[in-house]
Amino acid sequence: MIALSAVLSEFGRGAIEIIPASFGQGYNEADRKLILEMYRVSGRPIELNILLPTQDNPMAWQDSLTFCEEATQQGVRIHPQFTTNKLELHLKLSDTFVFDEMAEWRSVLTLPHTERLKALADPDTRDRLRADFADTESRSAAFQWDGLEVESVTQDENKNWVGQSVTELAEQRGSADALDAFLDICLEEDLETNWRTRPNEVAEQFIRHVVASGIQNPLVMPGSSDGGAHLASFTGADYTTRLLTDWVPETISLEQAIWRNTLMPATVHGIADRGVLREGAWADVLVIDPERLHAGEAYLKKDFPSDTERYVIDAEGYVASVVNGEILLEEGRHTGALPGHVIRGE
Repeated sequence: MIALSAVLSEFGRGAIEIIPASFGQGYNEADRKLILEMYRVSGRPIELNILLPTQDNPMAWQDSLTFCEEATQQGVRIHPQFTTNKLELHLKLSDTFVFDEMAEWRSVLTLPHTERLKALADPDTRDRLRADFADTESRSAAFQWDGLEVESVTQDENKNWVGQSVTELAEQRGSADALDAFLDICLEEDLETNWRTRPNEVAEQFIRHVVASGIQNPLVMPGSSDGGAHLASFTGADYTTRLLTDWVPETISLEQAIWRNTLMPATVHGIADRGVLREGAWADVLVIDPERLHAGEAYLKKDFPSDTERYVIDAEGYVASVVNGEILLEEGRHTGALPGHVIRGE
């Protein structure tokens, strides 16, 4: 990793983004050493995901931020990211990465479909899965069964499940164990039941405090979208819109929010003449109607090859997207113009 980072020193542009394994603990000593060495050999900014409390380390985000501030004082350019997107995971046992951090779950959920069904119904396998799930320190995507609710079902007779948590459904079924109820429900719909996480009110309030702290710190960048890495479980594409709709003007001014979404990432990545309106810069303009600006809810869309699904979030209030002086999108509709080109840091 250090050797790869060193290549950037040959170009004088670009940035490195990394999610160290210990980010949920505020970065351990080994990861801090790695981050600083990656910067030393590359001379380029380091972007860190993400400032977020975890179940077992609710204040780890503060340790992460302190580390970044101390590094900055030493001349190291490190930018963690705040999360203005809606923090929810979606999953169904026919296709999910959410349990991959747990070895027992991963070994079962990567089995061929027929073998997977058989394993998930086996009591001994369930005992191993139960023990794996109880160890929350070893994973970053930690949640409890009462924080996982049915998002959609495949069978009409199960529509009353929608909006109910695993624990609520377990109680209705007279099941003494939430994991058994969860797996039974999934098996009844051939593993196609869609679930989503839901934070409780106290957790939401604390997360808002963490996000506000990041927004108010000039080192922290907006984020973080996964760039489409987890098509069937998460999409963070709403973060730019929600920064404007949910945090302006109480936490940050409109001008500062726009700067965080545009010129700040352009500057960090060394992309010249982007993210700013001035003579000589590329004529990229986003026309927004602030009265209508709104990010929708995530929903599944089956529009990828071989009927592959992905989560999508739509937005309203973007009047026009102008690229290189030509209107590319108007009220969300493509005009047919293709004025863009590959952006290279120069």
